[in-house]
Amino acid sequence: MTLSKFIIASFAIFLASCGNSSFNTQAIYDAPVTGYRITVSGSGTIESGADISNNGIGKISISPLLKNNFPKIIISINYQNGKNDIIAFIGNKKVILERPHLAQDNLTQLLKLARYANLEMAEVSESAEAINGVLGGPKATIMNGQSDHLIVIDVNYNYK
Repeated sequence: MTLSKFIIASFAIFLASCGNSSFNTQAIYDAPVTGYRITVSGSGTIESGADISNNGIGKISISPLLKNNFPKIIISINYQNGKNDIIAFIGNKKVILERPHLAQDNLTQLLKLARYANLEMAEVSESAEAINGVLGGPKATIMNGQSDHLIVIDVNYNYK
């Protein structure tokens, strides 16, 4: 192969790798002190040159670790170009959150509405980070060994 053909081939490969990439991730985390499990499914697009996504959708389920009468929390997030719609259901009750991301104070509010009384705030804070991480894509997803307060149960980058 001549040098000019090599340069052209290398440039073509470079251009092909510069496009947007999509992701479908599911992660499961346990908050053992407060007693809940978070299942986060996120999918979206990471723009060329970016490390994390700000375009996609996510579904979050928070359920008690122990058998009790606490209602399940379901959160739906649709984020497009920095604007987010966040809708949560606690049992049959709909709650609309106005934050651009699912922040610790919003998550605290939802957990209290679901009757979690003894919240370990470090777990709640890290839970919000974990949720937003999955929604940001693989580089932002909290993996085993990267969490001080949550137990990473599973991370699946090829979630369908």
